[in-house]
Amino acid sequence: MLSTQEYLFGWGMYVLSSVGLMVVWWRITYKLRPLVLRNVLRLSAAVALLVPYPVPGQETFLAPAWVMSFIEGLFYEEYGFSHAGMPLLLAIVLVNILYLVVDIVWQPFWRKRQAAKQGLESPSAEDDDLPDDRRSGEVEPESARKEPSL
Repeated sequence: MLSTQEYLFGWGMYVLSSVGLMVVWWRITYKLRPLVLRNVLRLSAAVALLVPYPVPGQETFLAPAWVMSFIEGLFYEEYGFSHAGMPLLLAIVLVNILYLVVDIVWQPFWRKRQAAKQGLESPSAEDDDLPDDRRSGEVEPESARKEPSL
């Protein structure tokens, strides 16, 4: 049996490893264009890695729910993956529903902020006499300017 110190050390190493896996998963998913899909995949991975479940027979100890679900599926044929798998699946679904609700509520505020930000950066009326390439506010380098020939 594990002592409390060994148990906490094991969980600390597991959480540290999970953070490493999440960094790799973050890098894998950072180019996905639908922002909602990217965030749902990231949240699902984080929840799957970090949800604990009590170890059968020793209710004071917890183990990662995906590990307990895998062990139950292999060794306990009468109920398979259902004991630890159902709470894990429920946690993933609830976190993603909560994210989608927050995202739907947040979108109008974000769009309003973006519109206000773009409204401040729009070209002013005094720039109307400038050519189109100069309205953007970018200054071309000295070497790119053409000197008039005589």
